[in-house]
Amino acid sequence: MEPRIIKAIVSPDGSIQRNTPTSVRRVMSSDTAATMKDIFKGVVVSGTGKKAAVDGYWTAGKTGTAWKAREDGPGYTRNYRSSFAGMFPADNPEVVALIVIDEPKKDGFYGGDVAAPAFSALMKRLVNQPGGPIDTVPRRDSDVPRYLAHLKESGTRFDPDEALYGLNIQDAVGIINNAENQVLQIHDLEYRGHVPDKPAGIIEPARRLPRVLGLSIREAMRRLEPHGIEPVVVGSGIVVRQIPEAGKSVKPGSTCLIECRPYASMALSPDGKTVD
Repeated sequence: MEPRIIKAIVSPDGSIQRNTPTSVRRVMSSDTAATMKDIFKGVVVSGTGKKAAVDGYWTAGKTGTAWKAREDGPGYTRNYRSSFAGMFPADNPEVVALIVIDEPKKDGFYGGDVAAPAFSALMKRLVNQPGGPIDTVPRRDSDVPRYLAHLKESGTRFDPDEALYGLNIQDAVGIINNAENQVLQIHDLEYRGHVPDKPAGIIEPARRLPRVLGLSIREAMRRLEPHGIEPVVVGSGIVVRQIPEAGKSVKPGSTCLIECRPYASMALSPDGKTVD
């Protein structure tokens, strides 16, 4: 891919113009790529990357475990840097991710023990994210994310409680039946191979955009994440402006521009406005 310096341009009105990557050349033949993909699938199926597996999908990747290089001279320390690089789903990759754990403190130090489980957890979260990057439907119905299904019966609407997002079909149906005394079976649902902008048969509840003024970037992202809001960060430091404003009704998957300034260059008044 052609190197890029600018990822996106954010206008004063909050609109975003993204720069798409440009392909320059193929680095290996399609036959070689297919062979390598099969090898990396084997790493997860029967090798050191078993803990990177995700039920219902093929996962491919490679574990890594290495001593860290010394900073004060030649040679290596006895501190580890562990990793897992993977593609998901393996047959039709939609996400490529590298998980690196610097000096792991729990569950050992091998990449397959500390980094591979983090990759699996991340992919499961993306699979169960409405409007997320994973369009591929799992190999088994019981693993189909709940937002990929709706009732076959014409005119019947399947209204999910937002608290059930992230559950697979089988678990969600069981909870609905217990709570509402219904008899709803998995075969009553039909599945879609992708997620349109407005999924048929599903009402996705709007949410109030939380206030993030005065927070650090990490705190602001942590506050937006449970609402399914994607932050677009401009600057560094603490948040001095957000677009849309706090309290606005937004859909999960929407973006929120958060403009930041360094701590030393500004101050905040009690109402959250900047004082230069």
